[in-house]
Amino acid sequence: MPIKIKKSSKYTGGTIKARASALGVGGFILMLACSSDRYLEPVQVNPEGTGFQLAKSHRAFEVWGFNYFRRPSTSDTTELILEEYWDDYSLVLADLQEMKDLGANTVRIHLQFGKFFPNSNLVPDSTQLGHLQQFVSMAEEVGLYVQITGLGCYYTSVNPVWYMALDEASRLTAQETFWSTISSALSGRNAVFAYDLINEPALPGAGETRTNWLTDDNFGGSYYVQYIALSLNGRTPTQISKAFFDRMAAAIRQHDQKTLITTGIIPITKGWFYGGGTDASLDFVDFHYYPTTAEMEAQITELNSLRVTYGKPVTVGETSNLFVGGPQLKYFIDQTYQSTNGYCAHYWGWRPEEYEGVPGIIPAIVRNLLNGWRSWAPLFRAPAGNELKYFLSGKFM
Repeated sequence: MPIKIKKSSKYTGGTIKARASALGVGGFILMLACSSDRYLEPVQVNPEGTGFQLAKSHRAFEVWGFNYFRRPSTSDTTELILEEYWDDYSLVLADLQEMKDLGANTVRIHLQFGKFFPNSNLVPDSTQLGHLQQFVSMAEEVGLYVQITGLGCYYTSVNPVWYMALDEASRLTAQETFWSTISSALSGRNAVFAYDLINEPALPGAGETRTNWLTDDNFGGSYYVQYIALSLNGRTPTQISKAFFDRMAAAIRQHDQKTLITTGIIPITKGWFYGGGTDASLDFVDFHYYPTTAEMEAQITELNSLRVTYGKPVTVGETSNLFVGGPQLKYFIDQTYQSTNGYCAHYWGWRPEEYEGVPGIIPAIVRNLLNGWRSWAPLFRAPAGNELKYFLSGKFM
């Protein structure tokens, strides 16, 4: 599907798009490689285990970011994953700068297994790895940390037939290879805030034996939830989860001893994935909360209890005003931010001003979300790293 290129005048002259054009793609990527990770400090868990801090300055760090997808236009709700357009460096750089301008310090991206390992020999696609490395360099130059969510099976057209036919043991081995490869390619990159092992994992019920790793339901044709086992087979859910977390984390730690590790889950599944030592391999816990009017107070109470319950930093890796108005989302954040360590909303490649006058409820929801995220940013986040020194910011030029 064709992607509409931004037309904003702020990407002319001495800013990022002009730098890419002037140097050429090869020269621009060489510049990124040579300047890699000069400006962002690594992020670590603080000594108290209650939040994040920058590794050198020990300044507090709060996540304020976006899940990064794209839509072809402001009126089209088709959701495009980064891998479909990340070879368009000018477009991606412009998007990263816009997220920064909207107040973000973190961008959460989603990687699909099949894009990196299309063949059963488990040889990674070097082109995709190169795009990933370049994306991290561009994000670092703009001043954004990156949270990398992996093992995605969102698009059935991308999922290799051989991979979806694997049994649990063979699939775990392939998934270990994925995380070993990704962490090796990005080892030592300060801009990588965290590895998010899998998006919203699921487990079968007692006595259930599944034949499909994907859920029976999808969201707009995409499968954001997948199973990590097809049957319990005499195990408890927490035994399966712990074994999965431990193996994926060990694959990462072969190459990267410092980058934080987490897994973003749906709150209703927390008993399967967090607590009781199940999450021992994870550095912080991550929940996806979409507030609703009917459940708002219960959601606030639950979220405020999680840091004490699990003894680790807590982030909200996905949230939005999908089911509530902007003031209600602001209320949700107001009532929980002291008990959490950050939030990620959603960005689809367009500024809030570009949604003005676009008919329909979805454009209005997105416009309100982006405007809110920009105005709330100074209230809820600590700045990302040494932001005065990132060279690709219009503010610095």
